[in-house]
Amino acid sequence: MGCCSPVRGRRQIAWFGLVGAVTLSAFNCARSPDPDRVLKGPAEFKVTAVDLQREYVADQSRANRRYLGRIIEVSGVVKSVTDGIQIEPLVVFEPAGQGVVQATFHADVATTIPMTVQPGQRVLLWCQAGGSFENVLLKNCVVK
Repeated sequence: MGCCSPVRGRRQIAWFGLVGAVTLSAFNCARSPDPDRVLKGPAEFKVTAVDLQREYVADQSRANRRYLGRIIEVSGVVKSVTDGIQIEPLVVFEPAGQGVVQATFHADVATTIPMTVQPGQRVLLWCQAGGSFENVLLKNCVVK
């Protein structure tokens, strides 16, 4: 049979259909929590911001497989807090080495973050792990 035979074409279509179905199924299983939902425990992992940063620096792919989309409890010392005027409030944890751990907040609490979280303060957050794109991203966080 040649490269363009009808049998081979049907097999290719079936193969691509199967791959697509498996991909969609995996995507739906790994879907993250609703961004409008306040995160409730228990957290799947408890980790310090320093240890989380180290894990991502050591092996980003492995850390993403472990944390991405999951609810985690993160503790650490705040390095900086944006005021939330031009962009949503952003908390950056110490230390600021190779990549930083940064957190954005659930809409229900975002406006209060600049008033309640200060640089130098130790905080405990529950967040949805958002992976890493140079920095470790935490989203939909609430202060515990």
